[in-house]
Amino acid sequence: KNKIKSIRRKYISLIKNLDLYLTNKNINVSICIENMPIIGNNGNDFDSIFIFPEDFSSIKKLKNIAVTLDIGHWGFTCEFIKSVNNIHPYIFINKYIKFKDINKMNNSIKHLHLSSFKSLTFPDTGIDCTEGILPNKGLLLEEEIINLLNTIQSDKQNRSIVLEIKEDNYSKRVNFVKTVNWLKKAVPNLFFHDK
Repeated sequence: KNKIKSIRRKYISLIKNLDLYLTNKNINVSICIENMPIIGNNGNDFDSIFIFPEDFSSIKKLKNIAVTLDIGHWGFTCEFIKSVNNIHPYIFINKYIKFKDINKMNNSIKHLHLSSFKSLTFPDTGIDCTEGILPNKGLLLEEEIINLLNTIQSDKQNRSIVLEIKEDNYSKRVNFVKTVNWLKKAVPNLFFHDK
């Protein structure tokens, strides 16, 4: 954990060099950096470099660099910090965040990953986080997801979205269809435009 800031600086230097190269070569592309959860699914890795909105501040103004917002990762981070801070007064993450704080990055977000999750994981508990849960069936509040999607869409940027939904059988995408139907109802005209 003590090396995260110096490691982030190295990544930012690399990203800035990449942006400069693309600009000089007149290559018009967006390379997206994804926010990662504060801790891995099994509770045994803490090496995420870009987690919070402020972690992305050095790359916000770069021409070819943008953000992939993974809504499940962000929700997991918010819930994890809230849970740790509620355990005991002596165990505290010196950070207070709300789910809507991610809106600070709206202009930088070019791509979305959407899913929810079940279970928070903590080191050495044997409890794993399950990702790929339908947005309206996981630990995240459905209302928060809907509000976030509406806020992101309010600037009318053309963003792509990946539905990272887990299936029991990937030749029959039942949960994907449920998610699309939920999105059409919960966030009308957000990503689906009927002709």
